[in-house]
Amino acid sequence: MGVATRERVNNKEFLENNIWDGTAIRDFIAPRQKAKNWNRRDALRVWMYLQADLWRETFFSSSWGMHQGAA
Repeated sequence: MGVATRERVNNKEFLENNIWDGTAIRDFIAPRQKAKNWNRRDALRVWMYLQADLWRETFFSSSWGMHQGAA
């Protein structure tokens, strides 16, 4: 979990999402990234939120999303 993770959890849309507590997730990730101390359990614990945000971005923020008329 590196720079892309840090950028994603500091993104306004991630932090203000009404499905999860972006601030709590960011605060959970920050000390682990700083210490480079990730274990599988911690990574799996946050992965579902990161993945959900990737899907949110894909479908609602990108030109590939259905709102753009993609078939």
